Amino acid sequence: MKAVLFPGQGSQHLGMGEFLYKNFKSTKILFEEASDLLHKDFKKLCFSSDEDTLKITTNTQPCLLLVSFSSFSVLKNILGLEFSYLAGHSVGEYAALAASQVMSFSDSLQAVQIRANTMAKAPTGGMTAIMGLQANDVDQLCEKASAATNALVSPANVNSPEQIVISGETKALTWIQENKSHFYKQKKWRAIALKVSSAFHSPLMKKTETAMTEHLNTIDFKDAQHFILPNADPLPIKKSTELKKRLCQQICAPVQWVKTMDSLNTNKIQICVEAGPGKVLSSLMKKTYPQITVYGMNSLQDIKLIEDNFCK
Repeated sequence: MKAVLFPGQGSQHLGMGEFLYKNFKSTKILFEEASDLLHKDFKKLCFSSDEDTLKITTNTQPCLLLVSFSSFSVLKNILGLEFSYLAGHSVGEYAALAASQVMSFSDSLQAVQIRANTMAKAPTGGMTAIMGLQANDVDQLCEKASAATNALVSPANVNSPEQIVISGETKALTWIQENKSHFYKQKKWRAIALKVSSAFHSPLMKKTETAMTEHLNTIDFKDAQHFILPNADPLPIKKSTELKKRLCQQICAPVQWVKTMDSLNTNKIQICVEAGPGKVLSSLMKKTYPQITVYGMNSLQDIKLIEDNFCK
């Protein structure tokens, strides 16, 4: 049983997907289609702009979708591989739905651009990665910070048993940084502020959720060709109405990535391919379930390795 994982924001880097563009005609066609549709020069953005330009949310999210979908197209149409389960981290969920033909590539690209545009206008806030505390500890820490500051902060990305990103108002996150030495003194834990402008995957994204729900309701969703594990509730589903409902919910809900990995393991997945830039999801899977073999797609050598192991 094989699965594909699609990365989220933070995995982008300058030059991502360039080896696909140079070696596969299907990728060139997708880049041209995306550039025409959104009136952006995706070749320049991904390959030759600069890191600051690329990390702007309104650029990052559509670029990630494009490179991730291009990667999946190589797996499916060039290598001829079949997969049972698909899952994407945050914006990666859109790539999973496009790959599984729940929505077209063009619909997913336009939806992601609207998602990024509305996120960029969201109320000021931030995100902090908590390393070394378990979920119950993080929940309590957020409750204490909220009570002390009368400001919202809550878990946003549950990435691994001891790596949880919290999201909220700036004064609550600042309170945690200033008071962290008073809590969990017996544990070695860190709070690392992330360079983001808003509190993604929190109730502060309510306006974005409303805008996305309104837009997604204009798109014709189809039942999935694979089992999809949505971020908001990662139980395998194929039904279009449920997939749309979960996609609307993921704007404000935490990304339940640990439960996603648990679900893949429970469903006896033996091999995962991370279709997109970076190795974030590969690393999380290797640490959580080392018995599951994980492949990346960051070079031609990576694709050759996949081909050698699955296309004999």
